[in-house]
Amino acid sequence: MKQMQTNTTQNKWLLRLGYLFFGAIAFLIFFYATFPFYLAQKKMVLAFETETGCQVDPKDQTVLIPLRLRWYNVKVLCPSVALVTLESINADLALLPILLKRRGEIDFKIKIAEQGGEISGTIIIDPTPAGIAFSIKKQGIGVHFNHRGFSGILDIKGGGSWVGYDPSQGAGGFDFNLKEAHIKNQAMPWPMNDIFFANIHGKVAYENGVLLMGDFSADGENATLTTNSGSLILHEPFSESFVSITLKVSPKGQLKQVAALLIPGYSAVEPLTLAITGALTSPKVLLNGRRLPTS
Repeated sequence: MKQMQTNTTQNKWLLRLGYLFFGAIAFLIFFYATFPFYLAQKKMVLAFETETGCQVDPKDQTVLIPLRLRWYNVKVLCPSVALVTLESINADLALLPILLKRRGEIDFKIKIAEQGGEISGTIIIDPTPAGIAFSIKKQGIGVHFNHRGFSGILDIKGGGSWVGYDPSQGAGGFDFNLKEAHIKNQAMPWPMNDIFFANIHGKVAYENGVLLMGDFSADGENATLTTNSGSLILHEPFSESFVSITLKVSPKGQLKQVAALLIPGYSAVEPLTLAITGALTSPKVLLNGRRLPTS
């Protein structure tokens, strides 16, 4: 008799667990069948377009468990920022934050217009009453501007915010570290050989179209560069942006010997002073106060 009662109790628990399991499955099916995925996508697109003035067109999408929406081949057109065109974005979006707070996490790939370059990473966008606030933290981003003769591996961390349709009219800052940097001679405003840097580190702050450089250092095979100040005032087109920066250059090895022979007044003890000012297309370059020819 006791054995039968025990078996009956076990069967009841198994039956209850079975009902619970199938009930959970039915709930999930109902939940995913009725969840407003289209509304979430529409709200995210509307928030992005309202705050940036850009047009967003997601081509493909899929739903991820537990509750995420993934976009593929998203086309973004930003007429107000001709410099940057977002060629394609793979977006991984948390749906509840989007519906409740309009907060999105986006994996991106950015193509720089007319430069033949590409940058990829992750941005967290968090719209605020004053505009859009964003943050980014990414390691190992491949940066390739082949047309301009520049490449490297970028680690970056920072964030900022903007109001209205122009992201350049905002404020923020980034810390960056660039490894294996290769700058070809075609990227230089003056004739010289290719330059390799094992590591480049710096801090950049921006506010209303002005980039400010701080605590910059670059360690290369032939020279070390340092500065604690510099600026870039953005213009349209980007090539007409105004740069102003002064670098301390400490040549190494054979370059140090060549500099001591060819640069008047250089003793190979104190670093050289390299000043670059003017539009990016034709800056004025001074080395220890003497102007260098530019291409």
